[in-house]
Amino acid sequence: MLAIGEALIAALVAALGAGFALLRKRLQLDEKKETVIGSAVASLLRDRIEEKYYYHMDEGCFPIHSRDSVADMCANYRALGGDGTVPQLLERLNALPTENLVNGRQRIDGSERR
Repeated sequence: MLAIGEALIAALVAALGAGFALLRKRLQLDEKKETVIGSAVASLLRDRIEEKYYYHMDEGCFPIHSRDSVADMCANYRALGGDGTVPQLLERLNALPTENLVNGRQRIDGSERR
C-alpha cells in the first residue's frame, strides 16, 4: 500500500514538473513575441516620425495638431526602447513656426490667404 502511494506521489511530481516545463517554454515564447512586436511597433513609429519630419520640413511649418501627435509618437517610441536621431528630429521640427507665412500672410494648401 505504501509503494502505491509513493508511486502516485512520484507520478504527480513528474506530471507537475512536466507542466511547469511547458509553462516555462510558453512564457519564453510569449516574451520573445512581445519583444519582436515591440520592435516592430518602434520601427513603424520611427518611420511615421521621419515621414512627418520630411513633410513638415518641406512645408516650412509644424502646426499645433501635428506637434501633439508627433510628440506622442516620440514618447511611445522612446518607451519601446527607441533612441537614435528621433529626439533631434523632434527638436528641429519644434523650431519651425506653427503657421507657414508668405509675405506676412498665412499659406493654406500652398496658396496665400487674402
